[in-house]
Amino acid sequence: MATPFNHTLKALIADSQRRRYRSLTCVVLVLAAWLAWFFFADVGIYKYAPVRLQTEQDIQTVEASTEGRVVRIHMAVGREVQVGDILVELEDTALRLKLAEQNAKLNATRAQLLTIRAEIAAQEHALADMRTAAPMMRAETQLRYEQAQPAAQLAEDELSRWRTLREGGFVTELQISEREAAARRRHSEVQELQTAVARRELDHRAGEADRQASIEHLRRDAAELTGLIAATAEIVRQTEYEIWNYTLRAPASGPLADVAELRPGMIVHSGERLASIVPAGQLKIMADFPPTALGHIRPGQPASVRLDGFPSEQYGRLAASVLRVAQEPRVGKIRVELALLSRQIAIPLQHGLLGSVEIEVERTSPVLLVLRAAGAVLHNAHAQEGE
Repeated sequence: MATPFNHTLKALIADSQRRRYRSLTCVVLVLAAWLAWFFFADVGIYKYAPVRLQTEQDIQTVEASTEGRVVRIHMAVGREVQVGDILVELEDTALRLKLAEQNAKLNATRAQLLTIRAEIAAQEHALADMRTAAPMMRAETQLRYEQAQPAAQLAEDELSRWRTLREGGFVTELQISEREAAARRRHSEVQELQTAVARRELDHRAGEADRQASIEHLRRDAAELTGLIAATAEIVRQTEYEIWNYTLRAPASGPLADVAELRPGMIVHSGERLASIVPAGQLKIMADFPPTALGHIRPGQPASVRLDGFPSEQYGRLAASVLRVAQEPRVGKIRVELALLSRQIAIPLQHGLLGSVEIEVERTSPVLLVLRAAGAVLHNAHAQEGE
């Protein structure tokens, strides 16, 4: 019985050694495979960030441009509007009364200005007529004066002859007196005509000066009215602009979103957001990465987008590509814009959907990743010791 037992014991020991050899061989193979993967494998490095789908055109907001009381509302979520459609009307009764008052004042001032301009035209026409008639009247008076002078001289000569005849006793004193009176009359007529020539010249100058002064006065009145018309017209334009601001219109075409709860009688304040309009157009993806991603993310890199509320196992992911990368951080984030490459996915894509994106920024081996991590740990340790 001893011999069979020894053979059995040896067989068991040999079988145990073979199992150990096989286990060691498996461990060595696994370790070799892991080392090969660790040193030579090519793995991807990804950057993750939250994303938001939005249209290529910016979202247009509808804001109250002035404070006022709501009168009528023409807004509803999802309503398609066109540029210029009326959305909200605010009470503008006081402004419309002011506008009517200023328009009435403007019309009255314009009518007054037309009257003054017509009077200026009439005065200028009369002045022109006066200047045209003055030479003729001056010539007529001068002619009468020149015609009166020979008659006066003739009366003087006749009086001289009659005085010679009186010395000879041929005429009486009464006849001499008559001839003297006639001579004085002729002489007075000449003096009167001479005075009339000078007086007519003075009257003409005075009349022309008065007429010119009247025209200048009317022109000053017209200038004042012109200025008043311009000022009133500016007030009318400002009032019309204010009235325009009391009617809120759509700044773009598209469906209404984010509509505020308004009721007639409510007060809205200047700058208050009342609604937003989503313009029609292609969708784009906007992501905000930490500043450390700057330099790693470049246009043209492929990306994969997962949308919140739509599990990727069921709905899949969106294929995208980096379109633009901001060069400066804003509020501590780097804005990255991505373009959709395909819509072959069972998700109704629309503006406002949220999700996350992953972008493969580099491919390297695991050993380099480990060395980078170790270097970062040592660098942080030295930095803490230095502090």
